[in-house]
Amino acid sequence: MKLRQDQRESQSGLQAEFGEQGFTIVRQLFGRAECLKAVASIFWNRGGTPSAWYKDGAITNPGIYCVARNDRIVEKLVELIGPNIVLWGARLIVRRPKGIHPWHSDAESASSSGFASVWLGLAGTTRETSLKLVPGSHRFGTPIQQVAKENNVAREEIADQVIAEWASHYSARSGIEQTELSNGDALIFDGRLWHGSSNSTLARFRISLLLQYARADVPVRIPDNDHAWPWEYRGNRRPLCLVISGEADNATNSILPGPAITREKGHEPVTTEISAVQTSHPDLGSRGFRSYGLIEGATPDLRYMESHYSALAPGASPHKPHSHDQEEILIVMEGEAELVVETAAGSDQFRRIAVKPGDFIYYPCNWRHTVVNSGQRAFTYLMFKWRTDEIQSTRTLKSVFVEGLARARRPHVSKHSGMGMKILLEGQTHYLRKLHSHRTLIAPGQGYAAHADAYDIGIVLIKGKVETLGQEVEAPAFVYYAAGEIHGLKNVGEQVADYIVFEFHGKHGETYIPLGGKIAKAVRDPQLVGRYAKEKARELFDI
Repeated sequence: MKLRQDQRESQSGLQAEFGEQGFTIVRQLFGRAECLKAVASIFWNRGGTPSAWYKDGAITNPGIYCVARNDRIVEKLVELIGPNIVLWGARLIVRRPKGIHPWHSDAESASSSGFASVWLGLAGTTRETSLKLVPGSHRFGTPIQQVAKENNVAREEIADQVIAEWASHYSARSGIEQTELSNGDALIFDGRLWHGSSNSTLARFRISLLLQYARADVPVRIPDNDHAWPWEYRGNRRPLCLVISGEADNATNSILPGPAITREKGHEPVTTEISAVQTSHPDLGSRGFRSYGLIEGATPDLRYMESHYSALAPGASPHKPHSHDQEEILIVMEGEAELVVETAAGSDQFRRIAVKPGDFIYYPCNWRHTVVNSGQRAFTYLMFKWRTDEIQSTRTLKSVFVEGLARARRPHVSKHSGMGMKILLEGQTHYLRKLHSHRTLIAPGQGYAAHADAYDIGIVLIKGKVETLGQEVEAPAFVYYAAGEIHGLKNVGEQVADYIVFEFHGKHGETYIPLGGKIAKAVRDPQLVGRYAKEKARELFDI
């Protein structure tokens, strides 16, 4: 089965190779230090929630989850299978010397396209320990297990020469390719491909990570026995899937939020929150200031997220101009005030911005600011504050002020969907690969279906009444969905619902997990990380 010339021309080189050969190799996707850090992180996080399936590694181990959502991996997958992607399988594999994984095709992904698996070598990866495969065999239309059954050959007896003979029946040019991979190389392959692996060395242990993905609209099912033919899928067993890119619904696959990427000391992981925002404050005390906590902790996408709302008496300010290592958004809920904002980081020069309900401002980290109630009544405002451990970009948003509901153009509400949307802010920040905000209007009785996103979402309801996650809430209100949480929303009021959405797209992959305890220093020293990883490997796998 050949790709037509016009099909090849419309595809990228990566897509064409993947479609024709069934695999592609990305050299040095991870550097040596990253490989060691990944192994140390995965070993450090072992022993968590018991796994219901042997491929549930990303659900039970934050270290695996962090590698699986690495931006460099996801960018390749988006190019191959599309923007909406779920992770349905993940496992750490330690192959002992002379260890063998027999030839096979993956039962979960054998029935259709829309799948891609990533095999990432982390330690001890050489030609002698890498995967072997039959290029183009994903287009044979027949898995190895079926051929073995028809030829009455047991799984353990499928030798390389047998595979070569079988493959020649489908294509005279077919043959076995022994991949030549090193630590940090990624083999991205179609699960229908005929493949296996062996460690032919006498003393070298190989550590690799297998990550299995699917397009979000492709159903994934767990076979009762993936070794025997014919495969059976009794009971419609579905693996738990994590949304890695874009969005996914819970009808096609079972969607679960990923583990919090770290635990902030003293805080539980953030999942969802629905809270009314109080705008009446009869007693603000001697300081003329009061704060109300909403959420605080790690999410599956961010190391730290905190949100609260505060009230200021007329003339009051919460603090002198200050800065901090978190990025921040302030949105006005009620009243009028003046923002006091540094014109540039470290400039010692400030501007004053008059604000009204619906206005908001983004503060980069280490950007001095404060707020003063310039009105005649209490001023109420809501804050988002976040940070991660990622390496930052130099092309980031500066402080941005956005005029909200009173002064901005109103979005047009579609007669077809009953919804309207207008983008207010979008860009890369010091910590986020994308910070996005938009204003949404929803007509009474309208809404959107339940789904999960690969990023955190904060909603500030300014007007109206909505229902989400089985709970009704009336403006002013705060709603938060952590990455991977299934959610939908419907206007259950009598007027148009008006709210502002904030999307927090975390950067993935530069740092996996802030590791503490004995290896607090090791994460900054590749040699110490390698020593720790080897010690844990010996302990856990009797190496």
